Amino acid sequence: MPMMAEPRAKVAFESLQHATAMLDHASPEERALINALKARYPNPRALDPSNEGPVLTAYADAMRDAAKQFPNDADIQTMYAESLPTLF
Repeated sequence: MPMMAEPRAKVAFESLQHATAMLDHASPEERALINALKARYPNPRALDPSNEGPVLTAYADAMRDAAKQFPNDADIQTMYAESLPTLF
């Protein structure tokens, strides 16, 4: 959802902060996903067309890395595939 409204972006960012605090208890796959989401939600502000490109590209790149690291994880592969259309 590249064009996320501000309240939803804030909730996503806050949820990511909670997940980040629990990284020590996360599986390697969960760590990869949490770290990728750090690229997608660098702050609690909504993206707009003027600033979305670099953020969405960084997220797709991070998901590509996770997909390479876990080629047999269907969820990670699906999330990587889902991150790609945001680049077009």
